[in-house]
Amino acid sequence: MTTTQETKTQENLLSEPVYTVAEIALQQKKHPLTIRKLFSDEPGVLRYGHSARGKMRQYYTLRIPRHVVERVFARLTVGDRSAELR
Repeated sequence: MTTTQETKTQENLLSEPVYTVAEIALQQKKHPLTIRKLFSDEPGVLRYGHSARGKMRQYYTLRIPRHVVERVFARLTVGDRSAELR
């Protein structure tokens, strides 16, 4: 990838909408913990916070770019299986 293409890709990612767990949960009518589990280890998710120290609980915030939301829900969507039944 050339420098111009890399810059263009970075600009696209920076201008892309980013959603909170609560926003996606509300839109999908799912519990926020379900959404958090679904996206917590997904590549491309922005994760802010700190690692657990000792016995302390780990606190972090997720921000999920639109392309990641689209990718995950496309993967979870059941496709047309009529061709498989033939």
